[in-house]
Parts: sequence; structure tokens; C-alpha cells
Amino acid sequence: MGLWCGSARAQAPSTAPTSAAQGEALFSGAVPLANRGPACIACHSAAGLRFPNGGTLGPDLTHVYSRMGPRGVLAALTTLYFPAMTPLYLRHPLAPPERRDLTAFLQQADTASPPRHATAFIAGMAGMLFLLLLGITARLGRTRLRGVRRRLLANARLAPRRSPPAPATKGETP
Repeated sequence: MGLWCGSARAQAPSTAPTSAAQGEALFSGAVPLANRGPACIACHSAAGLRFPNGGTLGPDLTHVYSRMGPRGVLAALTTLYFPAMTPLYLRHPLAPPERRDLTAFLQQADTASPPRHATAFIAGMAGMLFLLLLGITARLGRTRLRGVRRRLLANARLAPRRSPPAPATKGETP
């Protein structure tokens, strides 16, 4: 614990002007929150973020700014009264500059196109990789059992042929 005392995390946040870029860095976790709370991207997604755009536990925050307005977003970031967020941020509240930067980022995200979910692309790539590996396995495994098959066929040819037993009729005992 003593090591954290002199770190940048323990220092008071700077009074830099509001920055959407700084808000994006806070949202994505590239810059840790001053009070060591979890990054927003762990549960939420928003437009403008790189793949994988964020979590799915919480709602997509792309258009939250137009729904709630600047005062509503700032109030929500101040109180964090949402049931899943309250225990996470009760002891790790957002600092006022972080709230302003996150509000600026959400305003910028509101004008961006919603995040593309890459699930279909990833599933397609996984399917193609599966087919490629299946083809390689079929090609390389084609000759794998040839020697065993040859011996089985040779033994079958050398073995005397036996005719199948005749079916038993009623009353006969074998």
C-alpha cells in the first residue's frame, strides 16, 4: 500500500479543461480513475471506441447524452444510483474533472455512429478457420491409415471363406 502513496493515482486530479479525448481515455481504462474505480468499458459500450467497444452488462451509452442532456449525464455520473454501479463506486466515486471529461466524451459519442458488433464477423472467421483445419486434417490424414487398411484387406483375402450358417427352423436345435 505504501507504494501507491507517491503514485499519480493518489495525487489530486488536474484542473485541466474538459476534454472528450481525456473522457474517452477514462471510459476505456487507458487512464485509470483517480479513486481507483473500474473503467466504464468493463460494463458499457459507446460509439467511437476501438474493438471490442466495451462490455454488455450495462447499456450502450452511445445516445445517453441526447436522452438525458448534459445536466442529466452529469447528475448520473455524480450519484451513480444504478443498482449495479452503486457498490462499485460507493468507495471509489468519480472526481469532478472525470465527470466533466466523461460527459464531454459521451457528447462526442452521441454524434458518432453506434458501435459495430463484430460477433458475425468473428463467427464467420471461426467457421472459415474450422473448415481450413478440417481440410488440412482430411488431406494429411487421408494416408494415415493406409498401411493398416492394407494389412486388414490382405488378412481378409487370405482367410478361408466360410458360408454363413443356415437359419434354424422350428423345432430344430442347433
